Amino acid sequence: MNWQGFYGQNQVKYFLEILLNSQTIPQSLIFSGYSGVGKDCAAYKFAENFISLGRESKGESWLDIESLIGRGSIILTYALPRGKNEDQDDHPLEKLTAKEIELIKEQQKQKILNPYSEILIPGANQIKINSIREIVRILSLNRGKGERVVVIILEADLMNEPAQNSLLKILEEPPDNTTFILTTSSVNSLKETILSRSWTVNFGTLSEDEITGVINHYFELDYNSYKDFLPLSKGSVTHLLDIIGHSSGDVRNLIIELLRFILTGKFNSAFKMVDEFCENEPDNFLFLLELLTIWFRDVERSKTSGQELYFAEFAVPMEKFRNRYNKMNVRVLQSKLENYKRIADKTNVNLSILIFNLIYALADINYLYSGLTGYEIN
Repeated sequence: MNWQGFYGQNQVKYFLEILLNSQTIPQSLIFSGYSGVGKDCAAYKFAENFISLGRESKGESWLDIESLIGRGSIILTYALPRGKNEDQDDHPLEKLTAKEIELIKEQQKQKILNPYSEILIPGANQIKINSIREIVRILSLNRGKGERVVVIILEADLMNEPAQNSLLKILEEPPDNTTFILTTSSVNSLKETILSRSWTVNFGTLSEDEITGVINHYFELDYNSYKDFLPLSKGSVTHLLDIIGHSSGDVRNLIIELLRFILTGKFNSAFKMVDEFCENEPDNFLFLLELLTIWFRDVERSKTSGQELYFAEFAVPMEKFRNRYNKMNVRVLQSKLENYKRIADKTNVNLSILIFNLIYALADINYLYSGLTGYEIN
């Protein structure tokens, strides 16, 4: 069986291989778990194995996911925007503009090549009943051919009420040789009647090594650009990519500006900056704490030439900071930052209080290590 490009999830692979070897395939499978842990990739690989094993038994060649989608053996369904004056009897693409359709084709091609990527289509926030009815139409064309067909519905929790009801009717009288795979990060958003007619396969999070494997396989990213953020990934490729998207030079510059505000006593400006960056999201605060941790690590590393620095392009302000606070105990500061991370990771945390505490903890650098009185640095 071919699982190439599908990382981690060994228990899932084991279970799916049992199904494939036994040829006892449920009419509907639900792949449930966090975003970015490989549910879509598993759906592709399972469908590819299921259909191609059937073809091999008849002496036919093995086909990859792109070929199977092209010939209609795999039907890929996902959220689409609603066209102008569109109603539920229209083809899901009928009322969309040529530009929208072109973007959809590009996004689908990218998703086929990279199952860990996200489909990004403006206005595509629901799976419409039109899309489910299109599945019915395609399946009716295949009826009687005896070929295996797999319907993959990505982010199935985005199905609106009519779409879920329409899918339920199919599952109540499923076509022969057809298997549905629904991937979701919010399984409780699906109707209980859909859940009861499906087998749910739960996906766990990925290890840092497994995430690195995915990044190396599907994304052109230098390991050094993200290795410091792997501990913040929460076992999700998607979450790590979101963090990397934040970690541009502008965000690193934010750390410099934040320290400048704090160490010159401009606490209100510092609070406003952090508050706007965090947007009341603990994950953003955790990311900020990680960047601060890396800054202080780099300050320590910069004392020795040849050390790799994440803030290398900020060598001048780093040198000024290091010279002014040359007696700073980095381990004590990093310990405080780790404590804030533990608090921020808890539920129902008051982020505003945490931000204030962080600012005043960093302000102590001036009193403890600069030898200055007050906040006189520029």
